[in-house]
Amino acid sequence: MSGYAVANDRLRVLEELEREIAAALQSAGGRGLGGGGVVSGRGRRGVVIAQWAESALGAWLRASGGVLEESVASAQWAGSA
Repeated sequence: MSGYAVANDRLRVLEELEREIAAALQSAGGRGLGGGGVVSGRGRRGVVIAQWAESALGAWLRASGGVLEESVASAQWAGSA
């Protein structure tokens, strides 16, 4: 499997994980804990941790996408030289 295929598969898995985290946050009372759900102290900490994880994964996905785009552009440039 080429490097691009592996990178694309990893990005796809991370995007799916990000969607699952977002769904879990919504079912736990919504983003920012203001979704009308009753959330206990432990649940609130769990939601905060999940929000942090979602944020960190989102940042990682954006950075990985940038690296992938740079790699593709570099490969295209090298192929045209």
